[in-house]
Amino acid sequence: MLIRLGLLFGLLAGGGALAGAAAPPATPPAPAVTVTFAAGLAARFADRYGDAEADTLRAIATEAMVRAIRRAAPSTAASLTVSVVLEDAVASHPTRAEVLTNPALDPLRSRSLGGARLTAEVRDATGQVLARVARDHYAPDFDVASPAGDAWADARVAIDGAAARLARALRAAQAKPR
Repeated sequence: MLIRLGLLFGLLAGGGALAGAAAPPATPPAPAVTVTFAAGLAARFADRYGDAEADTLRAIATEAMVRAIRRAAPSTAASLTVSVVLEDAVASHPTRAEVLTNPALDPLRSRSLGGARLTAEVRDATGQVLARVARDHYAPDFDVASPAGDAWADARVAIDGAAARLARALRAAQAKPR
């Protein structure tokens, strides 16, 4: 009984020490990100890949841009807007809609040479373009294609590359005297 009470008091005392511990650092505010699809690509998603995959690819692009801008401009990220236009995207593996349409496809073993082409720009609060980049990446062969089982594995390479370029261009623009 005494051991249990001692343990209880020890936990309570320790909890008090934890309550006084420093809070984890706050996440910098995120820029506003808009991801749109070129008309032909939007039609391909509706006809072939499925509308849910458009949401997936939009989320991938949004997350990549937010991460890159937060790192490049943590103090001004919230006042920036990022516009991304996905001009083309090709899945590296069949999407759920493709597998449902053609059961002979295997979500992991069936592979394609995927990739994407996109443009992105960052604007400040006044609407001035601070940085603009274009990026594309398509796996040239299966030896260099992404080994990930994600349907958008090779498109992620293009998106992450565009985000990194946009962050570098933003840093360079902010370093210039106005």
